[in-house]
Amino acid sequence: MDHGVWTFVRGADRLEISREDLDDGTVLAIAGDGEPRSYFFREADRLETFQKDMETLLLKTGWSFVSYAPDKRAGSDRRGWPRRSNDRRRWWTDGTRSKRAKAGTLGTETAKTEKAEKAEKADREDRSRTSEK
Repeated sequence: MDHGVWTFVRGADRLEISREDLDDGTVLAIAGDGEPRSYFFREADRLETFQKDMETLLLKTGWSFVSYAPDKRAGSDRRGWPRRSNDRRRWWTDGTRSKRAKAGTLGTETAKTEKAEKAEKADREDRSRTSEK
């Protein structure tokens, strides 16, 4: 199986992580400015866990992921016309409300959800007042 190379940088330092399949397992090779290191794994799940933990450690210690090669995406953008902006997120996926939603011009479903949330909050407040008595 053809594996790629994960590249991380921190300042002027560069680190490349790659895999090599062998008959009895896989080697995870780490090359950077210092001496290259390699780790042998017989089981793929242990390799995955080790690499995931290593990448998490790198990110938490100031390293940045910069590339994965080869980029296996084929072809060009399927759109014939460019997007209005390069931001592909939509208000329903990014956790924030759009200007339209704030202005109240969104569909009735959003308004129903907000009304239901307000009603639920009022109901909880009523129940807490009742239980205090």
